[in-house]
Amino acid sequence: MDILQVFESQITIVLLLLVRTGAIVFSAPVFGSTSIPPLLKVGATVLLVLALLPVIQQPSLTAVDSLLGYSLHVVREIFIGLIIGFVTSLLMNSFFIAGQAVDTQMGLGVMNVIDPLSKVHTPIIGQIKFLIAVMIFLSLDGPYKVIQALLWSYEMLPISELALPNFGRGILRLSVDMWLIAIKIAAPVMAAVLLTHIGLGMVAKTVPQMNVFLVGFTLTISVGLITVYASLTWFRPLTEDLFDQLFEQIGFLLQSDNQ
Repeated sequence: MDILQVFESQITIVLLLLVRTGAIVFSAPVFGSTSIPPLLKVGATVLLVLALLPVIQQPSLTAVDSLLGYSLHVVREIFIGLIIGFVTSLLMNSFFIAGQAVDTQMGLGVMNVIDPLSKVHTPIIGQIKFLIAVMIFLSLDGPYKVIQALLWSYEMLPISELALPNFGRGILRLSVDMWLIAIKIAAPVMAAVLLTHIGLGMVAKTVPQMNVFLVGFTLTISVGLITVYASLTWFRPLTEDLFDQLFEQIGFLLQSDNQ
């Protein structure tokens, strides 16, 4: 009964909480996966808002004196939620970019598989690394950290404000970090394949009668797969460190509006 009274007395604030939380749930990794039914995402959004409602400071929306004013608040909340979800997705996209680079170097670029959910071509190695990263994300309480970021966003960017935050500098920095992370993940395999190609080139010069193309294709894939398997020993510590930095990056993004 208390919850119903809260909804009745502060319905405008509750709706804004639902908008920002829903934008994060629908755009963040794992939460926003296409394999999760939309109805389940909506239910998770409502449960999150009910759980966070006693914790979040609920200011009065003095700026809302018309439908237009409230609509501007809704647009602002959608924008903030999508940006936070986008930032968390940047790290996951790094694994796909690294996988695409590795597949191309290994000669597997034409063998991308079709994701039955998103209907798009995905790199084989990238999909493997992405699934491993998702399991590590869940084992490190990644969803809990996303909820912490949601709470932090309400502290740094309260719903009582109407001005849109300036995330430009933070998004630029995080986008650059995404490419650097992808290069760091793909570097061992790309280096091993490059050395293999150099060795095959030297063999082709010394033994012209040898079919280097046939041997090279098999050898390149074998060296690439062995290197991918060997790199898994440091892939987990690297991924754990990246996820630990993710929460700090979201904090930098939220603070960049105040700098």
